[in-house]
Amino acid sequence: MRQEEYVRMMAAAMSERDLQDAVVRMAESLGWKVYHTYDSRRSGPGWPDLVLGRDGRVLFRELKTMKGRVSKDQQEWIGLLAAAGDDVAVWRPDQWHDRTIERELAG
Repeated sequence: MRQEEYVRMMAAAMSERDLQDAVVRMAESLGWKVYHTYDSRRSGPGWPDLVLGRDGRVLFRELKTMKGRVSKDQQEWIGLLAAAGDDVAVWRPDQWHDRTIERELAG
């Protein structure tokens, strides 16, 4: 099996919760402060899953499975944060497995 096939297979099997747990563990190990709304049912819809801060940088990250769709409210928040110049993006399991997320957090 080629590496690309392996990455695709592993990414397809990764849940959003597994992705979040992995990202939070890595971020904290690299010195990032991590915020996640524990129970968003009482919050307005669409706010990104994670807010990460370190060394004068703040990242806003929405986490999705490979097939997960970004909702209209999430798209709106992503657009508002981006328009304000904030570092906002959607991370998916393929970015975990190809180490994109690690490179962003280490940078």
